[in-house]
Amino acid sequence: MRYFRAWAPTVVGAVSEIAMVGVGSNRAVTASRLPGDTHPGNTDKLKLTVWDVDSSSGEYKIVGQGDVWEPPIEQVAITVASGYVVTAVRDKASNDLRIASFRLSDKSDGNVDIARVATKSDGLHAVNEIAISPVGNGGAPIVMTALRNGAGHLVVATWGLESGFGNPDIRKLDEWQLQTGEASKIAIETSSKGAVTALRNSLGDLELIAWHVDPDGVIKGLRKNHDPAGPVSQVAIAGLGDDRFLLATRNGSGYLELITWMVYNDGTVHRLKDFTDDLELIDDNRVAVVSVGPDLADGNFELAPNQVACAAVDASGKLKLSLFDVSSHNAPTRNGATSLDPASHVTIAVAGRTTKIGDFGAVKTFDHLITAVRDKDGKLSLVYWETYYSGVAARFG
Repeated sequence: MRYFRAWAPTVVGAVSEIAMVGVGSNRAVTASRLPGDTHPGNTDKLKLTVWDVDSSSGEYKIVGQGDVWEPPIEQVAITVASGYVVTAVRDKASNDLRIASFRLSDKSDGNVDIARVATKSDGLHAVNEIAISPVGNGGAPIVMTALRNGAGHLVVATWGLESGFGNPDIRKLDEWQLQTGEASKIAIETSSKGAVTALRNSLGDLELIAWHVDPDGVIKGLRKNHDPAGPVSQVAIAGLGDDRFLLATRNGSGYLELITWMVYNDGTVHRLKDFTDDLELIDDNRVAVVSVGPDLADGNFELAPNQVACAAVDASGKLKLSLFDVSSHNAPTRNGATSLDPASHVTIAVAGRTTKIGDFGAVKTFDHLITAVRDKDGKLSLVYWETYYSGVAARFG
C-alpha cells in the first residue's frame, strides 16, 4: 500500500477555472481564468504561471517563477507538445476557439520567461467544451483539439505548431465533425497512431473514439467502442502505453469508476477491466487522472505495474487523491488514497520521481505529484505530494 505526504500548500489569488500540465521534472504550468470581482480590470483574463518545486530548504515548496496575461476567456485547456506549452481557449469576445503556443526560457535570476510564439483563432465554431492533446503520429509537432460546438456536436481538429524549416506558426491541418448526437464531458489523449477521445454521448453513456492521424495531420478516420460502457457524468483519460488507456469516470450511481481500454492495430476500441469504488460517492465535479508510469517496487528493483493517480472531489467536498496499479492483466486496483481540504476544479500533474536511501540502506522510490484546485475561498491552491511504499501517511508544514 502506498502512503502520501502532502506538503504545505501554496495559495495565491482567486480563480474561476484552472487547467494544469506537467513540464519536465518538478515543473508545472497552470492556466487560470481570473474572476472579475477580485481582479478589477482583468475580468476573465487568462493567466499562465510557471511553478517550480523548490527543496533547497529541505522542505518541498511550490514557487511561482513567472507568469503572463492573455486576453479574456471563458474556458481553457492546456498541454505540452515538442517543447511548446499550448493552450486552447474559448475566446470571451467571440466565443470561438483560440490556440496559442508558448516557449519557456529560464532566466539567470531564477525566474522563467513565458513568451507567446504564435496564436490562431478559428471563427467557425461557438465553443462550449475544449480538450487538447499532442498527436502521436511520429511527424511534425501537431496537437489535436476536441470540442463541443454550438450545436452540441463533437468536433476534432489537428493543428501544426511549425511551418517549413521549423518556423513557429499555428495552422489548422484538418477537421472532422460528428453530427450523430450531442457530446459532453470531452477528454482526449494521444495514441501511437493519433489520439483517442472519451466523452458522454447523447444517451448519457461513456463513448470512446480512436482517431488515425497521418504525419501531415490529416485525420483518416475513426473507430468507436462497441463494448457497453454505461452512464457517466464526468470523464478523464490517461495513457498507459502500448495503446492502453485508463478512463476515470463518475458513473451513473455517483461513484468513481475506472475502466481500462485498448486500441488495437485495426483501430477498434475494446473495454478490458474495471474498478468501482462503491463505498464512497464523489461529487459531480471535475475528475482528473494522470499516468505516473511503471515504478520500482520498494527496494527490489522489479518493475511494478503501471500506475495512475486520480484526483476527485468526494461527497463531503474534499479533494480525494488515489493511486492505482494497473496490472499486466489490465485490472486497476487502488494502492493508497487520502483526502485533503475542500476543493473544486481539480487538476493534477506529475512532478517527477526520485530515489532515497531509507531504513537499513534500502533504496526507496518516491513519486511526486502536484494538485491544483480552487479552494473553499475561491483561491488557487497547489499542493506537492510525495508518495511512497513504506512509513505512515503524514501532512507536513
